[in-house]
Amino acid sequence: ANTDAKSDFISISVDKAGVVFFDKKPVGLNELALSLNNAHRTNANFRVFISGDGDARHRDMIHVLDAVRGAGIQNVAFEVREPAK
Repeated sequence: ANTDAKSDFISISVDKAGVVFFDKKPVGLNELALSLNNAHRTNANFRVFISGDGDARHRDMIHVLDAVRGAGIQNVAFEVREPAK
């Protein structure tokens, strides 16, 4: 992968406790929104990949999606991981 591809893509994940990770760094929803707004301002074609633990609560995932949409980012993909046994 080249650096240009990385700058167009951000990974956000939610664990079963509802903790949000922005590129593997734990963040609060306000910090997430600020980071997403900054990224979108830099590149309007920014893409976001949201993954959630299979035990993550629906509302936690929706809060993340709301932050992404609030930043004006339209390119979003989802993945749900199986819960840890």
